[in-house]
Amino acid sequence: MGFWKDVRGRRIGDGPLDAAEEFLAAVAADYREQFGSLPSLEELLETIRLPLELEPANFIKGGAKVSVTAISAKTRKRQKRQTPRSGDIVVIPINESYFAFGHLTPQRDYLEFFNVKSRRIVAAHSLSKFSKIIVDFEVCIYSDCTSPLEGHRQSSVESLQVSIISCCPRNPM
Repeated sequence: MGFWKDVRGRRIGDGPLDAAEEFLAAVAADYREQFGSLPSLEELLETIRLPLELEPANFIKGGAKVSVTAISAKTRKRQKRQTPRSGDIVVIPINESYFAFGHLTPQRDYLEFFNVKSRRIVAAHSLSKFSKIIVDFEVCIYSDCTSPLEGHRQSSVESLQVSIISCCPRNPM
């Protein structure tokens, strides 16, 4: 576990982030159990604010000199996830360490995999130097597959967790 500084110079740490995620999961679970739904953003912020108002010195540097009266959050609409289409170049997480890269073909059950796997996502234009392996995805799942996704168990191209890194031009039909 480590700490680092964000762009504003604030110290952020893996351990505190893990603890915050566990706290949020516990709050969400309690709301689901009690009310059958997740808390609203306002309810969640108030859940965080109340302990800070009552005992700020226990939680924040300089807390003995302040009173926390409000917490706010900025929101924005989430970017709509694009559906992969023929011609797109996609990045596919293999595990926590590696990514594979593919090109969606016009045939529904076929992917062209670039013959490379990487620990980081690479630019689409740099993939052109690698050869491609065409894989019948359904056959790959049930046979001895030698693609970069060997052992990956998904039932169809549509169910893959992919991120589009380059899109082909969309031709209107």
